[in-house]
Amino acid sequence: MKNLYTYISPDHKLDDYHQKLIEVQLDNSLEFWNKEDIMLAFNFPFEYKGIKAIVIPDLINSQYPRNPRAIICSKVNVFIYLLENKILNELAWYHDFDAFQLNPLVLPPITKNLGVVCYGFYPQWIFHYWGKMDGELGKDLPLTEYGFPRRVNFGNVFLKPESLPILKVLLEKMDKEGLYEEDAMTLLMDEFKDHVQIMNQTYNLGIRLLRTNVEIADKPLRVVHFPPAHPRWLNKFRPYLSKNLEKLLDAKFTDLH
Repeated sequence: MKNLYTYISPDHKLDDYHQKLIEVQLDNSLEFWNKEDIMLAFNFPFEYKGIKAIVIPDLINSQYPRNPRAIICSKVNVFIYLLENKILNELAWYHDFDAFQLNPLVLPPITKNLGVVCYGFYPQWIFHYWGKMDGELGKDLPLTEYGFPRRVNFGNVFLKPESLPILKVLLEKMDKEGLYEEDAMTLLMDEFKDHVQIMNQTYNLGIRLLRTNVEIADKPLRVVHFPPAHPRWLNKFRPYLSKNLEKLLDAKFTDLH
């Protein structure tokens, strides 16, 4: 399995925040992975501690620059490129720069073509608030039997070569309807229910309803997903961090003097 990071920048460089994040990520990843199994796919040259990025084209999603935030959707363009060109030809774990591994990434059998992690339990009022705020979500998104949304988080994805057709349909829906990648994927879950596997919450413990999601997550915890530059969130997640990861994050994001 590959440990995959992607970054597409219209400026062909990392900003200061993402530079710090990737350095923490790679230092932390080297605790668990061999160098040759760490894959960086950037649209500019990059190297850190002997780990070199594969330089790929400017695979900028069509929604940018009309929607500047939609640059994050470019990850789907990158996935398709890597799979179509057989640069990626085995199982890969893609995760955002702020999704941090805590323990060896022991996986259950991934029997379907794509593995995704949901956000977990969210109050329904948040779900409908987001719909009004973004103009993208609403009553048509599927809810669980508990009345909570199964909103897909595309910040932790387990890719197989067989996931390529799913990703192509996803990209088409994103571009046609002007949706972010995880909104489009959530809407497609019924269509792809036989091909997409929902992974346990342990692979994506995010900032909302953390304690509730920790309770339902397999142990030991595998991945926490939060913005470490915000002291509130860094402190909230401290009890779950390994000593090494805590030290790495403090060195980059906390004034220790």
